Amino acid sequence: MDLSKVYVAIGGPSNMDYADLLSCAPLAAISKSPILLVPTTRQIPKSLTDFAYDNLENNTNIIAIGGKAILPNYKINSIVPEK
Repeated sequence: MDLSKVYVAIGGPSNMDYADLLSCAPLAAISKSPILLVPTTRQIPKSLTDFAYDNLENNTNIIAIGGKAILPNYKINSIVPEK
């Protein structure tokens, strides 16, 4: 797994929450990069922020699938590790 780039997509209980995830899956597979799933309505889970802190660097390329309308800056910023 290459952690120099990660994709972030919305993932939730609704079937409508996976369109962005499915669209980025081939890109993530080619680059061997993980896809981090972010919930639509609630706070970022501690397990996700712990993974980011333990495995990502400040210079990791974070690609938000769906743009700011889908993934606002505050959600992306809550994933980025501050080391």
